[in-house]
Amino acid sequence: MPHQTVDAIAIGAQVVTNLQYIVSRYVDPIEPLVVSVTQFVAGTTFNVLPGSVESSGRRCGSLTKS
Repeated sequence: MPHQTVDAIAIGAQVVTNLQYIVSRYVDPIEPLVVSVTQFVAGTTFNVLPGSVESSGRRCGSLTKS
């Protein structure tokens, strides 16, 4: 039943949102850091909740420790 399953798309979307949140809220704005999710794949069938999500991306820049 759809209401009893884990929604992998919603969880994957939340991970992407939280990655952006970390960069915007916890990293000094002077630090050159960009996190990009460039691919998000979740199933191939219409109207079926996928069992998993795959995402990939990259990080540009570095963090320095104080």
